Amino acid sequence: MAVVLATQACSTTSSGDQGFQGNWKAIWETDPAGYPGLSDKLDFTMGGRFLIEGDSITIEGYGYKGCIFTEDTIHHKLIWKIRNDSLMLYNDAQTPGLTYRIIQSGEGQIKLQLEDIFVTLTK
Repeated sequence: MAVVLATQACSTTSSGDQGFQGNWKAIWETDPAGYPGLSDKLDFTMGGRFLIEGDSITIEGYGYKGCIFTEDTIHHKLIWKIRNDSLMLYNDAQTPGLTYRIIQSGEGQIKLQLEDIFVTLTK
């Protein structure tokens, strides 16, 4: 039993097996305390969405004037995989991109972390 659990914990999981598939509302957040002098000038949240279909993930962020993340709308179509406790994004099969740590994953909600940026996904 312990060998099975250890093997599963150290493996790459098929993208579709994690219940991540579908259209997710996304909220990016970061702590204003990490940006002294900017907390009264900028907003530290941004809305958007993650669309996960098969091994493809489309990430949209809806920036706006005064948003710390971006003032523009971002749109990225990437490849994704789950490995251990990480959501790994790739530009193509040979080019790694960002890696989010999966903090929580449950029915209808996923919480991710990328350094000091937190993303909450809800269905």
